[in-house]
Amino acid sequence: MSGEQVEETKGEVFKCQRCGAPLDISPETIVAICPYCGYPNWMSQAFIHPIVVVPGKTRGLDRIFHEWLSIDDEMKHLKDKVVLKNIEIIYVPVYYVSVSASSHYRGRATVTLTRTRVIKTDKGTRTKVETRYVTVHVSGDYQASYTIPLVARRAADRRIIDPLIEYYYGFLRKRESLQVPIDKVDWKEIKGQVLAPEIGPKDAEDYARDQACEKMYKEVENRMNNEARERAALMSPGWIPTFVSWHYKIIPCRSRIDNITPIILLPMIHAYYTYQRRLYRAAFAGWDGRKIYSEEPVTQGARIISYIGALLASGILGGAGLAGIYLGGEAAIAGGIGLIAGLAGSYFLTREALKDVEVEELE
Repeated sequence: MSGEQVEETKGEVFKCQRCGAPLDISPETIVAICPYCGYPNWMSQAFIHPIVVVPGKTRGLDRIFHEWLSIDDEMKHLKDKVVLKNIEIIYVPVYYVSVSASSHYRGRATVTLTRTRVIKTDKGTRTKVETRYVTVHVSGDYQASYTIPLVARRAADRRIIDPLIEYYYGFLRKRESLQVPIDKVDWKEIKGQVLAPEIGPKDAEDYARDQACEKMYKEVENRMNNEARERAALMSPGWIPTFVSWHYKIIPCRSRIDNITPIILLPMIHAYYTYQRRLYRAAFAGWDGRKIYSEEPVTQGARIISYIGALLASGILGGAGLAGIYLGGEAAIAGGIGLIAGLAGSYFLTREALKDVEVEELE
């Protein structure tokens, strides 16, 4: 792959080094991929990095869309009123960065413990909840490896692209080679719209390190909380640890890059369709047609079901909750929980009934 920079011509027009076609670039463009011959035109020597392509389907895009309409449980009842407005294949540039992270963590926390005792009196028995506090120190070592998927674009619709790159990661883990070096591709055969990479490999590595450390920090936090509870429980047999309050915790992160893939151009089939004059989107993996994202209409029947569920949730749980509160004692606690659950369920189902679009992603 040539490392020569693209030369600027009169009128601020950039042309492909291979075929001379005009290139559409912005000030942030690192590499402009020619939409005619597929040649990668690098804007700077500093960012040169291999590029591979996962070839997408070149024919039958409409068929993929209509097959989805026919098999989807919700959409197959609406397919006769669905109108496909536009469908195209787009190549999204991504990296997969393997990062190893490690930490020697330490901290001091106060753990709240409780136990329930049954006390016998002349009038019968009653329960008493006791509380105590124990201070513990926690320390240890933690190591983990992560694969961080990154879109090589500063502006990207992550709702659609994230399911795409997660789906392709499954192929990488199974070592299924779908990639072809870009200079081995006949772009006239698989040509589609290409989103030019805007993030170089060095920035991708820095971002991956940050993401790996964030993931590790959450895992270490969970480990420290569990260790604090375990230590407190050993110090207080018969007591149940509940809440952990930290005086301080230190979780440094050391990370290294184990591997970064070439820029992978992943094909995504992007469709716009209408139903009853409203516009919706759907997206499919460009190499096998698997649906990865869809915006689907919420029908009147679905709204009625949600409204009925909201009424039942507020009526049954709410009514039982109020009855428990009225009775008092331990029943009041259960009643309060039931009332809150009824209100929460009613709110959620009412919100579902009011929305116009149901979003589904790849599971």
